[in-house]
Amino acid sequence: MASGPETFVVSATGLGVRVTYSLVLSVTEPPHGLSYVSPVTATVRVVLAPLSPSISGTADHYAVSPTLPRGLLLDSSSGILSGTPTEASGLAPYTVTASSLAGNTRFILLLTVKPKLSSAIARHGPATSLRSHSRGATGVLTFLRSNRGSQCATNGHY
Repeated sequence: MASGPETFVVSATGLGVRVTYSLVLSVTEPPHGLSYVSPVTATVRVVLAPLSPSISGTADHYAVSPTLPRGLLLDSSSGILSGTPTEASGLAPYTVTASSLAGNTRFILLLTVKPKLSSAIARHGPATSLRSHSRGATGVLTFLRSNRGSQCATNGHY
Protein backbone atom coordinates (compact mmCIF):
# COMPACT_ATOMS: atom_id res chain seq x y z
CA MET A 1 0.00 0.00 0.00
CA ALA A 2 1.35 3.44 -0.91
CA SER A 3 2.21 5.86 1.85
CA GLY A 4 3.66 9.34 2.10
CA PRO A 5 7.18 10.02 3.31
CA GLU A 6 8.03 9.06 6.89
CA THR A 7 11.18 10.21 8.66
CA PHE A 8 13.12 7.76 10.83
CA VAL A 9 16.11 8.67 12.98
CA VAL A 10 18.93 6.13 12.94
CA SER A 11 21.64 6.40 15.63
CA ALA A 12 24.83 4.46 16.10
CA THR A 13 27.33 4.68 18.94
CA GLY A 14 30.81 3.17 19.02
CA LEU A 15 34.36 4.01 20.14
CA GLY A 16 33.07 7.09 21.93
CA VAL A 17 31.40 8.48 18.78
CA ARG A 18 27.68 8.86 18.24
CA VAL A 19 26.32 9.28 14.71
CA THR A 20 22.71 10.20 13.99
CA TYR A 21 21.16 10.07 10.53
CA SER A 22 17.63 10.96 9.35
CA LEU A 23 16.23 8.43 6.92
CA VAL A 24 13.15 9.32 4.84
CA LEU A 25 11.17 6.40 3.43
CA SER A 26 7.97 6.18 1.42
CA VAL A 27 6.12 3.33 -0.22
CA THR A 28 5.29 3.99 -3.86
CA GLU A 29 2.52 2.11 -5.61
CA PRO A 30 3.80 0.59 -8.84
CA PRO A 31 2.03 1.72 -12.00
CA HIS A 32 -0.80 -0.56 -13.11
CA GLY A 33 -3.98 -0.53 -15.15
CA LEU A 34 -2.51 1.49 -18.05
CA SER A 35 -4.99 2.13 -20.86
CA TYR A 36 -5.77 4.48 -23.73
CA VAL A 37 -8.79 4.89 -25.97
CA SER A 38 -8.18 2.18 -28.57
CA PRO A 39 -8.30 1.56 -31.46
CA VAL A 40 -7.11 4.96 -32.72
CA THR A 41 -7.63 6.16 -36.30
CA ALA A 42 -5.55 9.13 -37.42
CA THR A 43 -5.37 10.85 -40.83
CA VAL A 44 -2.28 12.02 -42.72
CA ARG A 45 -1.66 15.79 -42.28
CA VAL A 46 -4.49 16.13 -39.73
CA VAL A 47 -3.54 16.93 -36.11
CA LEU A 48 -4.37 14.05 -33.79
CA ALA A 49 -6.22 15.22 -30.67
CA PRO A 50 -3.89 14.43 -27.73
CA LEU A 51 -4.58 11.06 -26.12
CA SER A 52 -3.90 10.90 -22.38
CA PRO A 53 -3.29 7.62 -20.59
CA SER A 54 -5.45 6.30 -17.80
CA ILE A 55 -3.23 4.78 -15.11
CA SER A 56 -3.19 3.88 -11.43
CA GLY A 57 -0.08 4.28 -9.34
CA THR A 58 2.92 6.40 -10.20
CA ALA A 59 4.73 6.31 -13.55
CA ASP A 60 7.99 8.20 -14.09
CA HIS A 61 8.60 7.24 -17.71
CA TYR A 62 6.63 6.15 -20.78
CA ALA A 63 7.98 4.38 -23.88
CA VAL A 64 6.46 2.81 -27.01
CA SER A 65 7.55 -0.06 -29.24
CA PRO A 66 7.76 -0.31 -32.19
CA THR A 67 8.37 3.29 -33.24
CA LEU A 68 5.14 5.21 -33.92
CA PRO A 69 4.34 6.32 -37.50
CA ARG A 70 6.20 9.46 -38.58
CA GLY A 71 4.80 12.66 -37.11
CA LEU A 72 3.30 11.00 -34.01
CA LEU A 73 5.05 10.96 -30.66
CA LEU A 74 4.62 9.72 -27.12
CA ASP A 75 5.67 12.19 -24.41
CA SER A 76 8.06 10.20 -22.22
CA SER A 77 7.06 12.08 -19.04
CA SER A 78 3.26 12.32 -19.35
CA GLY A 79 2.44 9.42 -21.68
CA ILE A 80 0.38 11.73 -23.94
CA LEU A 81 0.21 10.59 -27.57
CA SER A 82 -0.02 13.48 -30.04
CA GLY A 83 1.22 14.88 -33.33
CA THR A 84 0.39 15.09 -37.02
CA PRO A 85 1.06 11.90 -38.98
CA THR A 86 2.89 12.38 -42.28
CA GLU A 87 2.33 9.00 -43.92
CA ALA A 88 -0.38 6.36 -43.97
CA SER A 89 0.02 3.04 -42.16
CA GLY A 90 -2.26 0.07 -41.70
CA LEU A 91 -3.70 -1.14 -38.42
CA ALA A 92 -0.80 -2.11 -36.14
CA PRO A 93 -0.25 -2.82 -32.43
CA TYR A 94 2.05 -0.53 -30.41
CA THR A 95 3.10 -1.51 -26.88
CA VAL A 96 3.14 1.45 -24.50
CA THR A 97 5.06 0.84 -21.26
CA ALA A 98 4.70 3.00 -18.15
CA SER A 99 7.45 2.46 -15.59
CA SER A 100 8.83 3.58 -12.24
CA LEU A 101 11.35 2.22 -9.76
CA ALA A 102 8.48 0.23 -8.23
CA GLY A 103 7.56 -1.61 -11.46
CA ASN A 104 5.94 -1.24 -14.86
CA THR A 105 2.73 -1.87 -16.77
CA ARG A 106 1.97 -2.24 -20.48
CA PHE A 107 -0.90 -1.53 -22.85
CA ILE A 108 -1.27 -2.56 -26.49
CA LEU A 109 -2.58 0.39 -28.49
CA LEU A 110 -4.09 -0.33 -31.92
CA LEU A 111 -3.39 2.49 -34.39
CA THR A 112 -4.24 3.17 -38.05
CA VAL A 113 -3.17 6.21 -40.10
CA LYS A 114 -5.44 6.73 -43.10
CA PRO A 115 -4.40 8.73 -46.17
CA LYS A 116 -5.92 12.19 -46.46
CA LEU A 117 -8.72 12.40 -49.02
CA SER A 118 -7.89 14.47 -52.08
CA SER A 119 -9.46 17.93 -52.09
CA ALA A 120 -11.58 17.11 -55.18
CA ILE A 121 -13.17 14.12 -53.46
CA ALA A 122 -13.59 16.02 -50.22
CA ARG A 123 -15.41 18.87 -52.03
CA HIS A 124 -17.45 16.94 -54.58
CA GLY A 125 -17.75 13.39 -53.37
CA PRO A 126 -16.87 10.36 -55.48
CA ALA A 127 -17.40 10.49 -59.23
CA THR A 128 -19.57 8.00 -61.07
CA SER A 129 -18.60 7.09 -64.63
CA LEU A 130 -20.72 5.34 -67.22
CA ARG A 131 -19.38 3.97 -70.50
CA SER A 132 -21.59 3.94 -73.55
CA HIS A 133 -21.16 1.72 -76.59
CA SER A 134 -24.51 2.18 -78.28
CA ARG A 135 -24.93 2.78 -82.09
CA GLY A 136 -21.24 3.08 -82.74
CA ALA A 137 -20.70 5.86 -80.19
CA THR A 138 -18.15 5.43 -77.42
CA GLY A 139 -17.15 7.68 -74.58
CA VAL A 140 -17.22 8.26 -70.83
CA LEU A 141 -19.95 10.20 -69.07
CA THR A 142 -18.94 11.38 -65.58
CA PHE A 143 -21.32 12.72 -62.93
CA LEU A 144 -19.93 14.79 -60.06
CA ARG A 145 -22.09 15.43 -57.02
CA SER A 146 -21.38 18.50 -54.87
CA ASN A 147 -23.14 20.99 -52.63
CA ARG A 148 -23.51 23.20 -55.73
CA GLY A 149 -25.56 20.52 -57.52
CA SER A 150 -24.64 17.79 -59.97
CA GLN A 151 -22.31 18.32 -62.92
CA CYS A 152 -21.93 16.21 -66.02
CA ALA A 153 -18.80 15.92 -68.16
CA THR A 154 -18.35 13.89 -71.34
CA ASN A 155 -15.35 12.40 -73.00
CA GLY A 156 -15.87 11.02 -76.47
CA HIS A 157 -17.91 11.62 -79.63
CA TYR A 158 -21.71 11.36 -79.51
